[in-house]
Amino acid sequence: MRTYADRVPAWIHIVIPALMTTSGVAIGATALLADDAPPSSAVWIDSPGPDGTVAPGEVTVVAHASAEASITDLKLFVDGEEVASDESLVRFGRLVYADMKWQASEGDHELIVRQGGGSGTASAARNVTVSDSVPTPDPVPSESPTPTPTEETPTPTPTQETIDPDLDGGVVDTPLIGAVGFSSAPRVSVRASCGNSVIVYATIENTDEATVKITGVGSYPMSTARGTRWSAQIDSGFEMEDIGNHRVSILVPAGGSMIEKRVGSLSIEEGCID
Repeated sequence: MRTYADRVPAWIHIVIPALMTTSGVAIGATALLADDAPPSSAVWIDSPGPDGTVAPGEVTVVAHASAEASITDLKLFVDGEEVASDESLVRFGRLVYADMKWQASEGDHELIVRQGGGSGTASAARNVTVSDSVPTPDPVPSESPTPTPTEETPTPTPTQETIDPDLDGGVVDTPLIGAVGFSSAPRVSVRASCGNSVIVYATIENTDEATVKITGVGSYPMSTARGTRWSAQIDSGFEMEDIGNHRVSILVPAGGSMIEKRVGSLSIEEGCID
């Protein structure tokens, strides 16, 4: 199976290390540059989730965007009125990340995020209900009941925590893959000159490595611009034998195994895509 480095033409990417700072905290990132970056423009809201319910008060709206031109900021509109914006964007190549605060009042609301600069593209509308009746989780009991012993009480299989031999018996959190998706319609071309691309993104906790796997085609390393936000850009420039629909998954190492979560299917087509 071919790897990303074997398949992508040299003109598409130059990978350089970068250092980004947010709220005075330095974080590592990787910037992807292109001599002739393919056009792509999209905005999407990560949180709150689709048709979600939140409690009144301050709500953090998380969004991503990409564009062929520089994005100066992202603006949050609630019911058609601008309520917040973020100019301190975290950047990863053409992909940017923002979080904006909204003082939510009770009722049904429509959220839209729009690019400043770039193409001025707006996200799809996100419907959110603000209600005092948001259920709260049951409190965790202060003491777990002692199981009734039989001949032998088995040791429970670790879930959120995994033994790490490098920590002399310590524990580390198991990686967790949350929301995943595509920044735009998952279609690319075999012709690099067509310029079509799509960004695969994921929310991943407790890892320093993640990969996008396109079944039957190859693997693409993901990078993070802020903590749990990971992404990889898939550009046109495949082989004729790759034409068709391919399953796309996120892979994250966990000890000696891999955690996998499906994103969807990528369509690789022969001609340029409108």
